Amino acid sequence: MKRRNLRSIFRFLYGVLCALGFVILLPASKSIANETSSLPPCTRNGLTLTTTPAAPQPVTAHTTVIYDVALINHDAGACASRTVIFQPDPAPPAFTMFGDPTNTAIGPGETVRFTVSVTATSESDAGTHSLPFRVADISSGDAAPGLIKYTLASPNACAVRPDRELMILDPSVVDDPLRTIAVSADARSGAWSFGRLMERIAPTPAAAPAMVERFFQIWLSDQNINSFMVPARPGIRSLVLETWPRTAEGELDLGRAPLRLLAIVNRMDLRTMQNKGAAGEGRFVFGVLDRYGNAVPFTIIFEYRLPAVTQADVLAWARAWHALGELPFPGEHYNAALQALTDRFTARGRNTPMLNTIRSNEAALNTIWELREFRPTADGSIRQVPVESTPDTGYIADSPVIADYVNTNTVAIMRDAHVVPQKFKEAALLGGAALNNLVAWSAPGILDAEARHHFSVNTCNGCHGSRETHTEFLHISPRNAGAAAALSAFLRGIAVHDPVSGKLRILNELGRRKLELERLVCGGSH
Repeated sequence: MKRRNLRSIFRFLYGVLCALGFVILLPASKSIANETSSLPPCTRNGLTLTTTPAAPQPVTAHTTVIYDVALINHDAGACASRTVIFQPDPAPPAFTMFGDPTNTAIGPGETVRFTVSVTATSESDAGTHSLPFRVADISSGDAAPGLIKYTLASPNACAVRPDRELMILDPSVVDDPLRTIAVSADARSGAWSFGRLMERIAPTPAAAPAMVERFFQIWLSDQNINSFMVPARPGIRSLVLETWPRTAEGELDLGRAPLRLLAIVNRMDLRTMQNKGAAGEGRFVFGVLDRYGNAVPFTIIFEYRLPAVTQADVLAWARAWHALGELPFPGEHYNAALQALTDRFTARGRNTPMLNTIRSNEAALNTIWELREFRPTADGSIRQVPVESTPDTGYIADSPVIADYVNTNTVAIMRDAHVVPQKFKEAALLGGAALNNLVAWSAPGILDAEARHHFSVNTCNGCHGSRETHTEFLHISPRNAGAAAALSAFLRGIAVHDPVSGKLRILNELGRRKLELERLVCGGSH
């Protein structure tokens, strides 16, 4: 009986507490509702843009100009925030424009500031150009129109033309049927083809097919490089080895190699780095094709030394590349002159061509991008070696080893003259391959933010990464026949924020190389 009374009492008290809670909470709910209803209704007044500078000073071609843009949301009342995105309107093909924001939220009455970078190429006409853009609300479709003015100065008489002297992409060159297809013994035939270049690397042309097959077979097995294991990528068999046409003798038919020339590149800017006794490099960039002739994300780069002993030798190379910019273009006269220049470092001499390195960049064999490096040997084979300037990917997770290396070598790193050793303080450092997780190299304890950036951008995966250079891995993309390969923003010119310090940096590799060649061939203030 007593237990029943206690239960009744507890039930009664519980009911009272619930009732009291209801009484207490009800006014609070009303208060919140009243606050919400006190806001005026949403009034959509739109977005506006202002750009600074409105009238920039004239600049030379391949100069990146930075614009500060203010986006104002004039909405009022209980409007939801807008999610906006930068959209450049189609600009003349000789201009490159990049900007934020990307999916940025902006509330009623708020202002968002962002950066737009614009770069003109040598194909642009001198004068002031008006380049439209807009910032659009991705949910409603509303957009604020904007206009950027870019003033291009007339080129001086000695100006370098990157598209003809530094980064040659035009289909009239890279699709030249005489020089990109090895079909005969003519000295000009196939001079720029993958097969002919491999014949010049091999001990004899007859030994080239077997050498090339062994080269691609490297991907079939695990490789131990500088004590780091590089796992096999067996997809090379079905993508390349099983689809490559063969001769009646069963050898790879190098005249029908499933690779397409993407670019011929002048890298004389590398003459002050590791290339002792060299005026820099000349490069051929190829893209791998699938069984149907379609481009896949797989490039192979041949990097040749430009032999030089004296400063006069360096200047002779510079003048030879620069002379290409004065020739009629496009046409056979230009292509013949370019071949005469490339033959100087690719043709077989007393020993072998001046080939330094072969590099591969690919995500066609695995979902993770990977970069590998190879060197030709005296016996006519090609072996995989550690990737230059790039520690093993295992060090990328805030390793104190990276901080120690950067702090120890800050002076050389700041001059871009450092050489990352295979071992650092008895620990293996250089990677056997560079996996590209689109990250930036950093570590707690690095004392100089500029040194961190220079170190990172000189690694394979830092230079090819979205965080450091806004690059989705490839700087020169595979292309279809008849089209020019697309270049990364890092090459063309872009402003990006440092992923660690937040500093705004202008990255414009072609512009830098242009100024470097002009300093050699023009003298004076260049």
